[in-house]
Amino acid sequence: MNPLDIAIIRGRLQQITDEMDVVHTKAAFSPVVSEMSDRANAIIDPRRLEVVSQGKTGLPVFVSAMQSAARSIMRKVGPELREGDVVIMNDPYLGGTHLQDVKLLRPYYRDGRLTLLLVSTGHYVDMGGASAAGFDPGASDIFQEGLQIPPTFLCRDGAVRADVMRLIVQNTRLPEAQEGDVRAQLNALDIGARRLDALVSERGIDQLLAAISELADRSEEQMRNYLLRVPDGTYRGRDAIEVSQTDELVIEAALTFSNGSVAIDFTGSSPTYRGPLNLAWPTTETAVFLAFKHCFPEVPINGGCFRPFSFTCPPGSFLNAPWPFAVGGFSESAQRVADALFIALAKALPDVACGGSYGTGGTLTFSGHAENGAFFASVFPMCGGYGGSKGADGLVHGPLPIGLAQFPKLEASEHDFPLRWDALEIRPDSAGAGRWRGGPGSVFRFKPLVPMTVAFLGDRARFAPFGVVGGQPAALTEIAIRNRDGLIGGPGASQVKGVKVEPGDIIEMKSAGGGGYGNPAERDPAATAADRLDGVVTSPP
Repeated sequence: MNPLDIAIIRGRLQQITDEMDVVHTKAAFSPVVSEMSDRANAIIDPRRLEVVSQGKTGLPVFVSAMQSAARSIMRKVGPELREGDVVIMNDPYLGGTHLQDVKLLRPYYRDGRLTLLLVSTGHYVDMGGASAAGFDPGASDIFQEGLQIPPTFLCRDGAVRADVMRLIVQNTRLPEAQEGDVRAQLNALDIGARRLDALVSERGIDQLLAAISELADRSEEQMRNYLLRVPDGTYRGRDAIEVSQTDELVIEAALTFSNGSVAIDFTGSSPTYRGPLNLAWPTTETAVFLAFKHCFPEVPINGGCFRPFSFTCPPGSFLNAPWPFAVGGFSESAQRVADALFIALAKALPDVACGGSYGTGGTLTFSGHAENGAFFASVFPMCGGYGGSKGADGLVHGPLPIGLAQFPKLEASEHDFPLRWDALEIRPDSAGAGRWRGGPGSVFRFKPLVPMTVAFLGDRARFAPFGVVGGQPAALTEIAIRNRDGLIGGPGASQVKGVKVEPGDIIEMKSAGGGGYGNPAERDPAATAADRLDGVVTSPP
């Protein structure tokens, strides 16, 4: 094809998914989408069931997950699809992540021909389950985590099925908000279909599909060329997730590079356990893709760049958990999969390596009744420091690398919920030292204005974010809840089950920093002096 035509079509597809993201965000009722952008939208090629394009502000962890969801939906109900249909599902074993991430798929027909698939994912604050807002550290199976929705027709022939909508809102503590979020996703799918109508009218179906195929083939070729830079051989990475203050889950990753492809073997990783940190296989798979995409950011995101990968993960591993194991804390384990791969890749490609990030979704959930009696529930995802890399210090107050869900604006959260913020600031002396240091962590502190139940599901309170190429590890996560019973949490604690707090109690989270890159003795003295002036470092010279 003419390169100019390909470039134009690629740009138009990107613009469509970007606009879907905007519509989804603006129409959503829940702050977790409207403020924190915990959502993504994509176009899927139904011929190979591969991602074509995703909005640039969508969560990276949803890219491959939406591809897995589309494959499962087409396998389950594909022959029954008609124009005007929308399928809804949140089954993590079929589409990755956890029950709160609800996927909607709409087939796009042109001239009676199934041409593309539009997919939208949004985080719903509450899907029922034992704990409001999910992320329950005490969940021992998926039944305790909420409503499970297999591939189900939400819309038939362009009309929303009232019975399915009633089923969803009946199983949430926030019925108005969650119905609003469903309709926000329907709006995003609608704008995607309208923009595809315009694109197909201008370019025609055949030229559009030819461009999509060529773009995917080019991404595959580009990824293989990057993989060829790695000397053939096997490189190993190991990391661990805290299950408690004494137990952990271990990730063993062996990466074998050969002739422009890579085989990832998770043999030796811990078995499944009765807790929420297991991963359904689609989530593990997408964590691997994300790790490589961080190292090779120039490769365009579509299904082609995933083709050079193959996997081995023995049955019974917590990275390949079967139904009905709990998976609500997937963000912790998925990030740790990526970190294990970063450790291995640092040995293979030190020039593109980076220190470990703060590495935890560190999700605090809270719920209760406002003064007017209305029930509220929501989540605060932790942000923190990124690892240093060759030529650059780590990012400050970054979102979880696999997720990118933003921390909410303080003014907005005080408006939406009965709480008062006392601090959101840089955490001194939390960055890993190095020639290029990691980013410092952050301090979050607030007080409830009404009685609440709070819980915390996180990581990195025992195993620090790692340094690379001689860099030092960063500070650990700390969580502290100070109520009338004293201190709950403290050093070494990364999980706190539901705790009752009252007005005047204090909830404080300190996120980890990022690991350093290179020998700290080689750091530019001027950069060290600037760190002290900025409060990143307080220790004497």
